[in-house]
Amino acid sequence: MKSSALRPAIFALSASLTLALVSTAETARADAGEFSFGSYGRVISASDLRGGSGRQANIVSHGTRIDESTYAELQLERKDRYAADYGDGKIWTKIVTTIAIAGPLFHETGQFDAKLAIRNLYAETGGIFYKGFSAWVGSRMYRGDDVYLLDFWPLDNINTVGGGVKLALDDDEKTTLAFHAGLGRALDPFSFQQRPSSSPTGFGATDVITLDRPRLIVSGKATHIEKMGESGGLKFVAYGEQHSIAKGNRTTDSGDKELLPAERGTVVGAQLGYFTGKRDTFVNLFLRYATGIAAYGDKTLPSALAADHTTNGAHEALVALSANYENGPFGVIVGGYLRGFRDASGNAYSRNTYNEGTLVVRPQVWMGDHVGVAGEVSYQALAAAGVDDAGTPIRGHLWRLGLMPFLTPAGKGSFTRPQFRLIYAYTARNDGARALYAPDDRFARRSDEHFFGVGVEWWFNSSYR
Repeated sequence: MKSSALRPAIFALSASLTLALVSTAETARADAGEFSFGSYGRVISASDLRGGSGRQANIVSHGTRIDESTYAELQLERKDRYAADYGDGKIWTKIVTTIAIAGPLFHETGQFDAKLAIRNLYAETGGIFYKGFSAWVGSRMYRGDDVYLLDFWPLDNINTVGGGVKLALDDDEKTTLAFHAGLGRALDPFSFQQRPSSSPTGFGATDVITLDRPRLIVSGKATHIEKMGESGGLKFVAYGEQHSIAKGNRTTDSGDKELLPAERGTVVGAQLGYFTGKRDTFVNLFLRYATGIAAYGDKTLPSALAADHTTNGAHEALVALSANYENGPFGVIVGGYLRGFRDASGNAYSRNTYNEGTLVVRPQVWMGDHVGVAGEVSYQALAAAGVDDAGTPIRGHLWRLGLMPFLTPAGKGSFTRPQFRLIYAYTARNDGARALYAPDDRFARRSDEHFFGVGVEWWFNSSYR
């Protein structure tokens, strides 16, 4: 047979072997995989009924979200489950990318730009060693349960680049241990400085980094769920963080070197929760105490330092509550917290030392499965140790009343989304609350405020609402 006659047969055999090898490799690599798109988002358009735009009117760090602004997250996720197994579990991986988009939108400014941030960029794997083991590396929003009405994570809410491990101590994952370590840094004079220097070529100048002090955060979390009845249970969480920043030298505007001492801080906290497992009914109580640099938050520039120019002596104490109850056509969501913060200065009249708190209650009733009306009442108060220019103690408080008819195409439920809303909120603030704003701010001149508009909120295939 001529070689030209053999070529089609050889080509066919080669193609068959190639396909078989690829198929075998794929089978050995993974036996299941899926790609998903997820999102959290809200878009709000509102007026102050005085010819201006509606604006959030909170005076505390974490106020009610009824008048919050536009924000969205787009999440891409790839999951694979591999053929190899250890005992009764499969090895799996998950890769997550979350891009955040914040307002204002193009339609509100006419400017063709956007505020973007990477909130998640990490990979996770599990099932290696044994079923209850998992590990992750990357950039991650690393947090637990929230207070929905305040858009607030009171116990653990860390944003770092690092990694962590999680270990389930039983097959049902009722008891788990988690450990994490990561770096984070804000572009502020306390952590980062970049200054011009002579170019090594001898021509012109180049920017060099003269201060680089990322914060190392190490956290540990133990969680236990005690089942009660058919679907309910109790949730116990013990939590801790350790923050540290190395010492460094900063160059002042006059050219002098300023020593920035090393910083330390600690967080300890706990959570006690109860859930029924039916219609999202639950209650969570959070306790948190932070010292040193940890009291200022992981991305906050510390102010009012101690005499040794450190955050030693600063501390924060927090208690928070989150709950939801549903029965028939009725439901009610509750959220609130009390927080005391003391800066490191030791100054008895420091404006950076204060107590604050809020309580918000949102009752709602459904008329069928897809139409409902929610009301909302909230109170906020802030008392600072300092006094204003007239020598009056800083004491601000406000009341807010809201009414929110809504549509839920996916059915009844406090957390069923998407939810389409008509929003009205009325805010009444005292003189102390008005004094918290700059004199030329319209909020400093008004004792009451209106917020009227439309909004929509959604989430799907995303655990970060």
